[in-house]
Amino acid sequence: MATVTPPTQEEIENLREKVRREVEKNGEENFAKVDLERLNSDEAYIGKFWLHAQQMDGDNKENTVKLVVDTLLWRKKFGVENISEDTINKEHTRHSLNIRVQFF
Repeated sequence: MATVTPPTQEEIENLREKVRREVEKNGEENFAKVDLERLNSDEAYIGKFWLHAQQMDGDNKENTVKLVVDTLLWRKKFGVENISEDTINKEHTRHSLNIRVQFF
């Protein structure tokens, strides 16, 4: 298994720039503002994508950009930024809790 290493500051900035270009290509309206802000302010967040991409075949930088863009598009499509305790059906959470309790 290959050694997994975190990205350098230079690599993080390069990744952010590449993601920005992809966001422009795909249309900024297809991305949640909160996700883009997190990407630009949270180095650990982009680092998680980087570490996952190291486990994939191909170019790590290109894989990281693709993972980030695909994830952020998916999050916007399914409205993940709008999920909160108030928007979750309480019956689903009770049912889920009951299932977990039965297994332990």
